[in-house]
Order: sequence, then structure tokens, then C-alpha cells
Amino acid sequence: MIINSEDGRSKDVFCDECGFSENRSGAWDRMILQLKYDGWRTAKVGDIWENYCPKCYRGYKIRELFEKLETKKEKNKRSILCMYKKIKGWMSEAGIKEEEEAW
Repeated sequence: MIINSEDGRSKDVFCDECGFSENRSGAWDRMILQLKYDGWRTAKVGDIWENYCPKCYRGYKIRELFEKLETKKEKNKRSILCMYKKIKGWMSEAGIKEEEEAW
């Protein structure tokens, strides 16, 4: 969620997953580009745009890949190994140890 802050010159950006917030200022287009550069992502859920901070977005992508592995039951071992390496990389970026849960 992005709302005007109390001073009216900046915006408060909230993660719709964990509630983390940041205050950003500047023109709308530049602010959105900077948020994307910093790892924030948006997703349209129904008619609502949801915002995800970098840590929650990585967790979302990890869950998405695990679900893909479970539902498709990939036959190609290379695809599974590639997905596994992506998941491990994202977990490492997020600071999640292998024995901890990703969500």
C-alpha cells in the first residue's frame, strides 16, 4: 500500500505481507523506479495492487517455486536441479539457513 504521509510531500510505502514501511519522496515515476531498484515488487490481486518488500518478495518466489515443483512433478532432472539452485540462491540472499523454513 502506498499512501500520502502526514507532511503531504512524501509517501509511505507498506509491505502488504509483513507490514514493513518506508517513507519515500520525489516524483511518482522516480519513486516507483527506485522502489523496484531497491527490490520492492507489486502484484495485482483481483482489483487491488499489493506491494512486497524485498524479503517478502523473495519468500513469495520461493513458495511459488516449491508449489511448481510439487504440482508439476517435473520429470526432467535438470529442471528440478535448476529450480533447486534458484531456491537455494534466494534463500541465501534472504538470509534463510537451509534448516529453517522459508515462510
